[in-house]
Amino acid sequence: MFDIKENQPLILERKPDWVELRRAPFLFRAMKLHYPHGFGEAGPLADFEKRLYQSGASFAEIDPDEGLFVIDAWECEPQDSDYVLDLMVDCGDLDAAAGARLRKEMPSIWHEMYCEFLNALQSGQARLFARTGSVANTAFVEIPPDDTRGLMVTSWDDGRASTADGEALRSVYVAGPKSGRISAPPRLSKSSDIERELVSRRASEAGKKSGERRRANRLWVKIVEEFAREIREKQPSLSQSKLAEEIAVFWKSEEIKCPGHDTLVNHIAWMEKTGQLPKATR
Repeated sequence: MFDIKENQPLILERKPDWVELRRAPFLFRAMKLHYPHGFGEAGPLADFEKRLYQSGASFAEIDPDEGLFVIDAWECEPQDSDYVLDLMVDCGDLDAAAGARLRKEMPSIWHEMYCEFLNALQSGQARLFARTGSVANTAFVEIPPDDTRGLMVTSWDDGRASTADGEALRSVYVAGPKSGRISAPPRLSKSSDIERELVSRRASEAGKKSGERRRANRLWVKIVEEFAREIREKQPSLSQSKLAEEIAVFWKSEEIKCPGHDTLVNHIAWMEKTGQLPKATR
């Protein structure tokens, strides 16, 4: 195990440029090069979208800003490392054969994205930050690239993982290289044949889906928003984090899984920002 106290400076709070673990494979990806040895830039997400179209989707979008796959009438958000195998799928206009092809293709795409994310960590194109040790330890440390080899994510939604030698990581976040800025993955030029095909199909068959619509379609959103308003009305001084904890405690639905703590906090913050939930009183 790496020695946190001796080798890594402590960071007392999350930095503005850190992103949630569940979004990281959409934003940070690198490809291993056979010769010369090293790492290079991964292909655009539009390449994966094309494969989804070829598998039978009438609409396909991989959204790095939301960390979502949007395919026809489906919407999925990473919950754990096998989440693509347990999708709640509304096939919409898809026939059975297309649905079967997409179910086979999505785990393959996710595996590639995950491997490319690990490549980015090991090559220094992305940096991993986490809390380690006792739960009483609230400071973050940067995990050295060598210790990200064999990284196992145990909860994408809650930001939990472990290193190959068993070091538990909590509240995991990812940032770009020290000398670079975070940017969305490269996409194909609009002049390319693939991009024209994608744009044409999206416009004619499904149209562009906005982030607002994605939020509204997630099954857990209505439950969370009802709980948030009810609890905030009764306990107006609760912080976003405490409010998220209360929602998790009172969650009753057996069919719909309660989102993780970070997702709840992010959605509560979004509700406050958009005026859908009064801010906590002090």
